Amino acid sequence: MEKQSTTAREASSVRWENLETWVRGHVQGFIQQVLEQEVSEFLGRQKSQRRSPLDARGYRNGYGKPVA
Repeated sequence: MEKQSTTAREASSVRWENLETWVRGHVQGFIQQVLEQEVSEFLGRQKSQRRSPLDARGYRNGYGKPVA
């Protein structure tokens, strides 16, 4: 008969609250990257790059507040 330990099970158990926070943070970061790429493509210039005087496509409006 094998000896069973309860401490190993507790140490390896998943903390769903921590997992959800981690996943939300990574998904939010991924969406932010995709949106920044789309804006750069639309404007035809990278972030912090000056636009030409004749360029009337738009501008970046900054970032919103992070969700807490």
